[in-house]
Amino acid sequence: MKREGFLGAHEEFRDARSYLQAGATDDAIHKANCAFESALKSLLNQREGTANDLLNKLREETDLLDAVSPEAQRVIILKVLQGLPVLRHKIGGHGQGAEPVNVPRAYGDLAVNLSATYIKFLLDLKKEHEPAPKTEGRSDVDEDDMLF
Repeated sequence: MKREGFLGAHEEFRDARSYLQAGATDDAIHKANCAFESALKSLLNQREGTANDLLNKLREETDLLDAVSPEAQRVIILKVLQGLPVLRHKIGGHGQGAEPVNVPRAYGDLAVNLSATYIKFLLDLKKEHEPAPKTEGRSDVDEDDMLF
């Protein structure tokens, strides 16, 4: 993520995982959604916007989803990619009120995993639409990407 210009998203995702490990499930949900929104902002060169606004811009102002029909794009935006923002809105984003709310860890796990999946999807779309790099005399593997 860092190498792809998604440093803010990377930091927020790392924070979401830390909150989850510390047992702060509601904070993990909130940060997971922040990471997704930051990835959208980075991809779209935007400084602000809700997930809904940013997802609509993704569909309406880019060609990143053009591999599928307009109806499929609409459903992907409305049904598939809204899961994390809805989870944050309903469980992790508006304060507890008078009584403390204990959010089960499973919801935090779901939020962090959705965030990772959504961000990977955005990175994959970005990579598929970039021109192929010139590789004359170079290996296809960057030293920083090597696992050993």
